[in-house]
Amino acid sequence: MNFRLSLVSLLFVVGYSMLPPCGKDFFYSDVTDKCYFFSAECAKFGEAEKLCKEMNANLTAIRSKAENEVVYDLSQLNFPPEERHFWIGSRVALTDPPQYVWLTGEDFGFHRIYEPFNCLEERCVAGSLSRNQWLATKCEECFHFVCEAKREVITCPAGYSYFNKTNACYKYVADAADWEHHEKKCVEDSGHLASIHSLEETDFILGLLENTTYKFWLGAKAAEHPDFQWTDNSLWDFTNWVAGRFEKPPPQCLLAYGSKVFDKRVTGKWNGDKCDEALPAICKYMGIQKSADTDENGPGVLY
Repeated sequence: MNFRLSLVSLLFVVGYSMLPPCGKDFFYSDVTDKCYFFSAECAKFGEAEKLCKEMNANLTAIRSKAENEVVYDLSQLNFPPEERHFWIGSRVALTDPPQYVWLTGEDFGFHRIYEPFNCLEERCVAGSLSRNQWLATKCEECFHFVCEAKREVITCPAGYSYFNKTNACYKYVADAADWEHHEKKCVEDSGHLASIHSLEETDFILGLLENTTYKFWLGAKAAEHPDFQWTDNSLWDFTNWVAGRFEKPPPQCLLAYGSKVFDKRVTGKWNGDKCDEALPAICKYMGIQKSADTDENGPGVLY
């Protein structure tokens, strides 16, 4: 079995995901409401923290038993079996007496330190993959590492509704107009007529329609050849054509059927038609990602 597919399947079972509200390659935990990145390569402690900051994140700070379990579980899933330790965001401050501190400046309350340290040499804290505990060790060791970032809050323009599966915002435009007019208006909102890439996205869009909607425009056009292309330049990786569709010569534009149809099996299905027909439409706008509850020590925007 493909390891990547089996890993993603397991993540959904145990309550983690790689879907929004996290940035690319980050895992989201609903237990901690945070996003985590697990490095593919090892690095020294200082290099690891620098790499995290380049992603607008920090080496992870672990504040509770539950959070420790999340980091440990995901580390077991993401790091190589032969890896023994991984960097977390704590080190030994040379105060009198020496004490552990989080790089984020948070209080060092909960901990899983399991052995004493030599504060002159062992000043950086790593998690143990075999014992689910922490130890102070030399900062020059090359370990994999865990970065932490705050989840994102998605903002949509006024009148738009957010769909977390696509990380995009959608607006139903009830005023009937031709395809070109709607596309122009969507572009003025920094979006396009909607592209659709799954049945889930189809169902979400259908939920935005008025009950009186018979047909509505989507964001694809066949201009000089019979192949449709999305105006937002996304992949043509999903189709939902109505049964018995008759292919007309170009130019033609893509429409979908709403709920005001005689045969409900047609609802959500696609067809092509002349672009000058006056219909309602759906605009689609990619959401603006902002870090939730950002403060001066926070990781900021993930992208």
